[in-house]
Amino acid sequence: MEYLKIRNWEKWQTYRSDRGQPPWIKIHRRLMRDTEWVSLSDDQKGHLICLWMLAADKEGLIPNSPDLIQKLCYLDSPPDLDMFISLDFICENNHDSYQEDDVYDDINGKIYFIEYEGSIKIGFSKNPWARLNALKTGMPKEPKLLANFPGTKNQEQQLHKLFSEYRINREWYKQNGHLDKIISSGLPDVIPASYRRLPDQPKAEAEEE
Repeated sequence: MEYLKIRNWEKWQTYRSDRGQPPWIKIHRRLMRDTEWVSLSDDQKGHLICLWMLAADKEGLIPNSPDLIQKLCYLDSPPDLDMFISLDFICENNHDSYQEDDVYDDINGKIYFIEYEGSIKIGFSKNPWARLNALKTGMPKEPKLLANFPGTKNQEQQLHKLFSEYRINREWYKQNGHLDKIISSGLPDVIPASYRRLPDQPKAEAEEE
């Protein structure tokens, strides 16, 4: 049986080992400010909560089978696991997958910039177009993929630190000239600690959909 993993399970779900199977799961209030959660439909939110409850049986792991999950959780329809993966709610349970809290920060992928109503999402994915399509779910207006460049998870985290004073929530940031410079010119060879020291460089040829 192949398994998928709930991202950050160890971080958000902690239980006393001497109590056996957890009788409940933890859902934090900050979830209401999570852009990806808000973008889900009511049915998708229900499916995700069922995945979390199922994962409590096996320390954060769920079967990589929508049909089996449908049966185990008594769902009317199978969950869209690919969509939940694209939104980083779940991830592959192997060393080739990107996980926020693991040591695989040098995995190559794409650093992408998605705009929605004046806010910019700085994210990392092997498939930013799938991430864009997943974000469209439940949003009243279409988000736009502004640019994406080859990069690593570590570089994405450096960008999050660089623009921390512009952060709205999680990976979403206020639009600003410094961020526009990155989007139009591409990633610098070395991401500085301050946007005031962003190097001048020619406009990059961003990859398009």
